[in-house]
Amino acid sequence: MPITKQFETDRPEAEPDPVVRRAEAGATAVWNRPRIDAGFARALTKIIHVEIRRYAPYIDRDALFSKRWRILGAKPTRAARLEADWNLDQMLADAHRRGLWHGALVYGLFVARIEGRDLAVLHPGTGQELTRLRFAPSFTRRLSRQHGSARFHVALQVVTTGGRAAEEGRALAEQGRVHDQFLLHGLGAELTEVLAGYSQARLPKLPGWRKTARFSPGYPVWPDLSEQQKTFTLLRPERIGVTLTESFQMVPEYSTSAIVLPLPR
Repeated sequence: MPITKQFETDRPEAEPDPVVRRAEAGATAVWNRPRIDAGFARALTKIIHVEIRRYAPYIDRDALFSKRWRILGAKPTRAARLEADWNLDQMLADAHRRGLWHGALVYGLFVARIEGRDLAVLHPGTGQELTRLRFAPSFTRRLSRQHGSARFHVALQVVTTGGRAAEEGRALAEQGRVHDQFLLHGLGAELTEVLAGYSQARLPKLPGWRKTARFSPGYPVWPDLSEQQKTFTLLRPERIGVTLTESFQMVPEYSTSAIVLPLPR
């Protein structure tokens, strides 16, 4: 869904070395799809590490309290809301002290065009086809109506808040602290969503990008979860500690991937 909040810009990683800059200029134009070596991935992608204090303030507290934690109804009392806010602030302070969450993201900027039923993802410098993504037919038709045969800019991203919170959740379950585990899981899922929005909002403003929308594999628009593998091939998110299982689930648990597309004007 479109991100409407304004996120504070975090400090990007250091400038790439001259070899990578040459690659960005198109020096690594020849390769055999879908084989992408580490140098090629570095040339097309950027890795950023984000402290939790940068993105935690953008938590949607209403959604967390009512949908994930299920502790507030549609019209909570002031006392109930104050108690929920206090509990969240305490959890965040404790998590910060213990280093339960961090933030890491990798994104890549590409161009794309519709090819039949597929979205062909192209090298932004050479125009070489890198992979093809398959969405739900109705969504592909929508993109075709929007862009026709023209090329347009897209981004792919993977974000993670790390694996320590999941380990803490398992420890709580073993201790029989099921309610605490439930609260921790809800907060972890919300922080992961916030970090995905943070990443989307700080992407460079590309030509044709007025507003953008984010879509993830496994959801109705992009139903085939195995498509995750194509994103991983391009972005190499193992560099931020994220891997895929044989069933295409991400590890650590609190990680998410997405494509970012421009919305119609």
